[in-house]
Amino acid sequence: MADIFISYARADREKVRPFTESLEKTGWQVWWDRQIRSGSAFDRKIEQALDEAQCVIVIWSHNSVESDWVRAEAGDGLERGILVSIAIEQGLRVPLRFRNVHTDLLIDLAVDQAPSVFKKILEDINTLIGGLKTEGTATRTETKQKTKMIEPKEKELSEQQKVLTNIIGMEFFFIQAGSFTMGSSTGNDDERPPHKVKISKSFYLQTTQVTQGQWQKAMEGNPSNFKDRGAYCPVEQVSWDMTQGFIKKLNKMEGSSKYRLPTEAEWEYACRAGTTTEFSFGDYAGQLGEYAWFNGNSGKWLNKKTHRVGTKKPNPWGLYDMHGNVWEWVEDDWHDTYEGAPADGSAWVDNPRSANRVIRGGGWGYGARLCRSAVRHGYSPGGRGRGIGFRLASSVALGP
Repeated sequence: MADIFISYARADREKVRPFTESLEKTGWQVWWDRQIRSGSAFDRKIEQALDEAQCVIVIWSHNSVESDWVRAEAGDGLERGILVSIAIEQGLRVPLRFRNVHTDLLIDLAVDQAPSVFKKILEDINTLIGGLKTEGTATRTETKQKTKMIEPKEKELSEQQKVLTNIIGMEFFFIQAGSFTMGSSTGNDDERPPHKVKISKSFYLQTTQVTQGQWQKAMEGNPSNFKDRGAYCPVEQVSWDMTQGFIKKLNKMEGSSKYRLPTEAEWEYACRAGTTTEFSFGDYAGQLGEYAWFNGNSGKWLNKKTHRVGTKKPNPWGLYDMHGNVWEWVEDDWHDTYEGAPADGSAWVDNPRSANRVIRGGGWGYGARLCRSAVRHGYSPGGRGRGIGFRLASSVALGP
């Protein structure tokens, strides 16, 4: 599975080769079509690689501007907000659709001839996917993998301890205790009344939804409908009851009891990340495609589907896919209003026989309105939907 997909005209292959080799030296995985083995389904291999990539680099030339393949691949990157555009010939007019995209001019793809331009391109890629590796420096991923899941006192937290990775590669971010207004006065009836909640205890929250690969490291099999989407796409078709089995197994693997679902209040607090707007990025739903996979960008017609986690922009606290991709289970029983809800951030489970549990966040098949920070729905705890997954929280032992 590659980090970067290179879109180019086959006639430019030898020009592109030194550029891809330079990218590979940074530590990223790079895919270009020379890697398709003989006998493989050409279009399917390209589609799979394109879907899995976190960055699409288009190499514009007089050859590639005439290529329907290149235009389609670049268009996919543009729609997903992960396109880096490079021109390798002077006086080139890129296709109309891409003229509002900044395009770097890199005439000589032997990048040592234009180190400042190449450095800028690396910075653009790093903004999208992270993990830039320079000589003598560990990548961001390598640093996180060396970090143990510890429970430090809040006042002793270092920057490194704010992002921790567990034994199966799940990344967690430290969420500081605080207060916020939960719910909405302009949304659905079940989002009312807006009420003040004080999150009394800090906690860790997984930075992405649980992936199919992470599920399979702890459990047997893969319940997902979209198995073909790969290990880095969210696990789905998991019931609330199934999440409890995963949590039990993961805690047993680590000899702890730290993992759990977030409470509904914790989830919305983390989703809002200090904001009071409809979404964590503001009120304008037209920006949602930059932050979420929803029905406006998750595929065409009947081919809508999940996408690799962490490929859209994070919210202000570094959490990905809090809007869209898949709905997420939380700990709470379903209540059709917030009347009587706890104000301390704890789970509202006063009715163990409740017919439903709560899901949050919206998903790949839903419109922008159903991906708002305040949106909530009830779903049977034994129910499984191909648009429902989860992320985990981890309790933190705090000092005085």
